[in-house]
Amino acid sequence: MAELNHRDELDRHMAWFESKLPERPAHFVSWLRRPSSKYVRLPLGVALVGGGVLSFLPVLGLWMLPLGMILIAQDVPALEKPTARTLGWLERKWIARQRGKGRDPNPDGTEDDAGPVAVIDTSSSVAHDKQADAGLQQARLRPRRRA
Repeated sequence: MAELNHRDELDRHMAWFESKLPERPAHFVSWLRRPSSKYVRLPLGVALVGGGVLSFLPVLGLWMLPLGMILIAQDVPALEKPTARTLGWLERKWIARQRGKGRDPNPDGTEDDAGPVAVIDTSSSVAHDKQADAGLQQARLRPRRRA
């Protein structure tokens, strides 16, 4: 199997994450991803990892740990490969779980089992979200079977 470019893989995951956010937070993440934001991104990543370690305190949580690691991995080449591999593993598990629930995670065919693609089409994800909402409403209207 050919070696993946881990920087591109991280960028793909960050672009997907950015596409799922509302406009203002997405703009902030876009600004954070720029090379000129390195001096903000690295301390913010370290602060998020520290907050994740202190997750037993109120307001702080474990969600901060992976987000901080992703931000740090943008600037530390040694962390690119393990972070990209972990995000790829999480993505595969997510897709398998969605398929197990009977949902098609990619109805437009932008991604297949052969591997990730570099292009993220946000219009199709909006259409998929509407389709998922319609399916959820139909599921609520169906009568439940009793065992």
